[in-house]
This record gives sequence, structure tokens and C-alpha cells, in this order.
Amino acid sequence: MLLLALVCITGQSLAQRPQPNRPMPSPEERKNQLVERLGLEGEKSIERFSEIYAEYNTRMREIRNEFKAVRPEKGEKLTDEQIEKNILNRFAMSRAILDVREQFYPRFREVLSPRQVQQLYNFEQQQGERMQQRHRQGHPMGRTTGNGAQRGGARQGR
Repeated sequence: MLLLALVCITGQSLAQRPQPNRPMPSPEERKNQLVERLGLEGEKSIERFSEIYAEYNTRMREIRNEFKAVRPEKGEKLTDEQIEKNILNRFAMSRAILDVREQFYPRFREVLSPRQVQQLYNFEQQQGERMQQRHRQGHPMGRTTGNGAQRGGARQGR
């Protein structure tokens, strides 16, 4: 019995530790992780959250794609104009993200408590930090299939 408890605790702590070589979860996997993390119960609540989150996630992805940063080629540096464009893009992207969060907050509140909404935002931040870490380490942003081939292999900037 003690051995079983030790195995469960060890497995759980390993599952929560960031693993940079693990493929990024798909949107469906992220949604399932959120449902579990937020402790959502009841088919209707989970279904309603899933609908809202899918729409929210699509809008956030559109924003990230709309405000792509200028990236230097290997061995090159950005010009002052490119740096300024990136800074202004970040301001605009931050405003757009804030607008979406404000628009979706009442909808999330239909099925989530304020604490759960905060947990959702924390989860997003953790996922973003993980993506940035992988990007800095030179890992491809795309997920791999079971045979090691890339899916959706385009690298995404901010």
C-alpha cells in the first residue's frame, strides 16, 4: 500500500514538472488539461466551457498571428526601425488581448468562478512561457506525430 502511494505521488510530481522536450499539447489536449485543472464537473458545464474556450482560443490565436514580430536572420541584427515596429506591435497586441479577455470574462463567468478564470489565465501564461523556452532552445514549435515527423511545423513568433 505504501509503495503504491509513493508511486502515485512520484508520478504526479513528475507530471507537473515542465518537460521542454515534450511536444506541445494540441488545443484539444490543452482544453482537457484545463477542464481537469479547473475541476469542472457536469457534462453541460464542460460542454459550455469547451464552446467558450474554443472561441476564445481561436481569437487569441488570430491576435498572435496578426501581430508577428520581425525576426532577424541568423547572424544579423534588427534595425532600429524594426525594433520600434516590434515594440509598437507588442503594445497593440497587448491591447487586443486585453480587449478579448474583457469580452470573454462575462462568458467564462457563466461556468467558472473568478478563481477558476484566474487559473485559466495562469495556465495560459505557463503555456506561453513554455513555448518561449522551447523557442530559445531552438526546438520547433510544431508538434511531432508518433513517428517523429512534424505536424504544423511552422515556427510562430509573437
